Amino acid sequence: MYLGMFISLFGVACVLGSTSALAGPVAFFALAQFWYIRSEEEAMTLKFGDKYIEYQRSVPRWL
Repeated sequence: MYLGMFISLFGVACVLGSTSALAGPVAFFALAQFWYIRSEEEAMTLKFGDKYIEYQRSVPRWL
């Protein structure tokens, strides 16, 4: 979901052809990486424990 949104925002920035338009995708990436995904991973670790930690090791975060 996050990867799809990032790709969409990046595509719009490319169509606009302005380097300032890249601020949106960069901001979204940072917010998703350091806020949303991190809090979701903490919740999943609490809920599923070691099985989720094993899953994290085998699957890239932005897949």
